[in-house]
Amino acid sequence: MSRRWLGVAAVAAAAGLAATAFARPGDGELSAAVEPQRIEVRQCLSGALRLLLGNSGSRSVYAEATIAADGPLQLSRTSLATALPAGYTQTVPIRVAVPAGAPAGEYRVRVVPRGRKRFEPVTV
Repeated sequence: MSRRWLGVAAVAAAAGLAATAFARPGDGELSAAVEPQRIEVRQCLSGALRLLLGNSGSRSVYAEATIAADGPLQLSRTSLATALPAGYTQTVPIRVAVPAGAPAGEYRVRVVPRGRKRFEPVTV
């Protein structure tokens, strides 16, 4: 059996690779980004992504999101709910596993807002 590589590419939807604002005006200055921009994972192994949530505003804010993957990918977390104090950046690790028998190809991981705060989804 040959080893296959699966790629996961990270981009911020509608904003290239820049951070994406996801708070209403006056609620704080939140941003979301993903690092690294791309990972390659072998079958039966896993790789790590980091979701960076930042609040550069002067008030604490609360963010909620659903994290989902295409096809066979398995994620270490499928949701996120967190409070971010003013001036704080939080790094949220996401482990991406590829099960045996997964076909080679490009797969996406999406971070989609839920709850009261709305933001542009981040696609990995």
